[in-house]
Amino acid sequence: MFYIGEVESVIDSTESGEFIAKFPKLDNNKPQRVTYTSPFCKANAGGFIAVPEVGDQIIALYNENPTSKERPLYYHSTVIKTDLVTGNPTVRKDFKPLRSNDTKAQIYGEEEKPVTQTFTNTFGAGLYIQRDYSDTKISNNVTLKAESGDEVNVGSLGIQLTTSEGDHICLTGAESNDTHSGRTLSIETRSLQEYKCLNSDIRHRIVDGGDYLIENNSTGLFSISGKWWGNIRLKSRYRNIDLAALAPTSNVNIITQGARIQVDGTGAVKIETIGSIDFNAAQDINMTAGGSVNIVGNLGAQIGSQTGAAQVNAPTVFVNNQELAFNAGPPGAGVPSDAGAACTSTPIEGQAAIPAVPPVIVPNDYNDPIGAA
Repeated sequence: MFYIGEVESVIDSTESGEFIAKFPKLDNNKPQRVTYTSPFCKANAGGFIAVPEVGDQIIALYNENPTSKERPLYYHSTVIKTDLVTGNPTVRKDFKPLRSNDTKAQIYGEEEKPVTQTFTNTFGAGLYIQRDYSDTKISNNVTLKAESGDEVNVGSLGIQLTTSEGDHICLTGAESNDTHSGRTLSIETRSLQEYKCLNSDIRHRIVDGGDYLIENNSTGLFSISGKWWGNIRLKSRYRNIDLAALAPTSNVNIITQGARIQVDGTGAVKIETIGSIDFNAAQDINMTAGGSVNIVGNLGAQIGSQTGAAQVNAPTVFVNNQELAFNAGPPGAGVPSDAGAACTSTPIEGQAAIPAVPPVIVPNDYNDPIGAA
């Protein structure tokens, strides 16, 4: 025999699932202990547990011949109806006997047929399973949702992890949608993203796709302050940073609005700039070529030394395509009358050498070790 009643208390010191309910048609509505039952549960192991709450209307099975270890009343199910016991319906404009706390997973669809199964608490946290194929939309989703609004969704759009603020990770399925193409991964957060590997490598590879693009389009609107925005940094604390372009037609390019440095697949290195190129070293600058070294200045060329000598070492020296030979002493010493006329030297007032200014190396913006880029 079944009785309809109302839960009065769920306080249970034994934590066995028992609760107290009143039944108008049983024992003059005297409070009765009710044993909780579940369609799937194992003692001391868990399973499907959803103990009704105070005020819920329930159906209980009455055991007419209980043993000494049995209760006379067993919980069967919860009644989904407006005040079944008293017959006074609740008057509320937003009242729904079957309510879903997820606006995107309502119990009934546009055709007034049930399209969603839920297992949630009274605050909307739990599991939503929806399959709604109507004339205007197709929705086939499984959603695990927290009371805060954070959720994990698996459905026609793929797999989505979303916070209540809108930050999300989305792995789409084979079909594209209005936001993402098929089989793509999208990660979007309002604040910091951090990727950390403690004991191995981090590898990003493209097999047969397109470009690998790292782009900083920040205008600094939400940056910390000053110049801490818009930058892209590659930093290695203990080893190298390698840029390798390995195909015969590959180039490594460094490009700004006014200059370009290119290393191509043939081994050629090109530096082009609309400004100046400055070499400033605290020690030596060495330039060695297997072929020629050509230095041409349209407005002039200078080779000077502040303290040492300027040397030109070659078997033959040409000035304006004329061979220059000193066989009568150093320049400015004059030529003896019997030395011939192979070279005539006279003192020449030359321009003073440009003083060497040692480079000043200061810490960078990020307080990296002195001299680091």
